[in-house]
Amino acid sequence: MPEVINKTINKCGVKRVGKSPKRGRFVKKQMALLPETVKNLVIIEVISILEISPKPHFMKHIFLPLLIVVFTSFTMPGDCPDIGDAKAPKMQALNKLKNREVASPHGSIDHSVTITEMLNSSDDQQKFDETKMAVIEGLLFGAKQEKGESCNCHSSDVLDDDIHIYIAKDDQAETIADCVVIEVSGKAKAAHPEWNLAFFKALKNHKVKITGYLMYDFEHTNMSFESNPDADPSTIHRHTVWELHPITAVADEGK
Repeated sequence: MPEVINKTINKCGVKRVGKSPKRGRFVKKQMALLPETVKNLVIIEVISILEISPKPHFMKHIFLPLLIVVFTSFTMPGDCPDIGDAKAPKMQALNKLKNREVASPHGSIDHSVTITEMLNSSDDQQKFDETKMAVIEGLLFGAKQEKGESCNCHSSDVLDDDIHIYIAKDDQAETIADCVVIEVSGKAKAAHPEWNLAFFKALKNHKVKITGYLMYDFEHTNMSFESNPDADPSTIHRHTVWELHPITAVADEGK
């Protein structure tokens, strides 16, 4: 089927849009982002429009490329798989952890995990079990909206993008380098529509109890204090690469 689709794309003139190979490559890249079933629908639509169009040149070289780009923007990343758009197996595995189910969480809770244990993990990947969940308590130090990344197919929709939340052990924390990072995923936002940036900012300095999946985010080793205790403080943006990601429950325990 992919070969048939590629031949059809080329036949429809998408390979080389007008006299611009660069624009043509962009459209083909957009098409490549589409899931196979959606791509088939686009091709069928392209063929039907070409057959009935009174202005085939305009439709082929101008309208149809725009149609494909717009179609892609509306179908991604709602159709983004759990592995995201990652190619490397290691990143695909990490993305699957980030995209774990929140509406019906699975996994037993490891009650031995505390925020103190996480802060003192030495970024040891064997310290905790990523198949487990944990419950930690601490002070909500701050929250930050992230942008699109591999796990959500680089979505530009804020509803798909993670929120980083910084949890401190107590009121002695001075910067986010003293905090554990927990994350609200796109699936978490879908299950809990109230979990937006304003919600978490309103909990600043509140004691909170957080439940979520344990995850070792190796992507952030270079900015973790536990891995780089002697680094320039300006380069440290968390205390450990161990996270709760995604979180599945939040309890406000007040100030």
